[in-house]
Amino acid sequence: MENKIKRDTAFINLVSDFESRFEQGEVGYLEEKIFFQLIEYYEDEYLYEKSLEVVDIALQQYKYRSDFYIVKARLQLNLNKIDAGLETLRIAENVAPFEREIGILKARAYAFKKQFDLAQEILQDLSLGATKSDFVDILIAESFVYEHMKDFDAMYNALATAVAHDCRNEEAMERIWISVELSRRYEDSVELHKSIINNDPYNYQAWYNLGHGYICIGEYEKAIEALEYSFIVNPEFESAYLDCADICREIRNFERALEIYVEANTKLDPIMN
Repeated sequence: MENKIKRDTAFINLVSDFESRFEQGEVGYLEEKIFFQLIEYYEDEYLYEKSLEVVDIALQQYKYRSDFYIVKARLQLNLNKIDAGLETLRIAENVAPFEREIGILKARAYAFKKQFDLAQEILQDLSLGATKSDFVDILIAESFVYEHMKDFDAMYNALATAVAHDCRNEEAMERIWISVELSRRYEDSVELHKSIINNDPYNYQAWYNLGHGYICIGEYEKAIEALEYSFIVNPEFESAYLDCADICREIRNFERALEIYVEANTKLDPIMN
């Protein structure tokens, strides 16, 4: 699921200035928060290699900042550079030996390498004394392990537990729909997301997932209604507009589809223009 966020002019100028200085080989000193903003920007644009370049520059200036090593390892895993990611995590562990996120990423790396017992052992150790937030992150990591094991029911169960603990965790809410598609537990997903909405009616991701659940069981009018609520709650959520309009077209409600496209174009400008 994609949720593009409007960027203000100052930030766009910052990116442009960075790229100009980068091409000249004269990036200079930048504050940590600027590096993190640039990394996030390139990630949002799916430019992971560019994000890695920014992280490497950041580490030249902040070589004892564990967060940059963690971000680098995560990017390396996303690029399927598993051994490089594990090496980065080894360095991060030396800098911050008690950082829980390092262990979580190690578990994901070992899942990529199909060393499932080792991955699960790491997560089991991390779960001892975990806070609520840590517990959700551990469950998300477990879902990656189960996904690589192709145990999609267990993947769904882990994520259902995660969103039950924190339905505002964006990664958990995004991944649970992946698990629904893989496990085909559409009816379970509909009931789960209806329960979430009963307790948190302004959760745009829950409405979005509910809409897709209804699509999969053929309840198209309910799907349209749920997707509409998703972009009403979050007017900048592009995917909800587009998916809702697509379903309207599928059921030949072209007038409503056009209305949604026009509304999206108005609300998301200048993103879509």
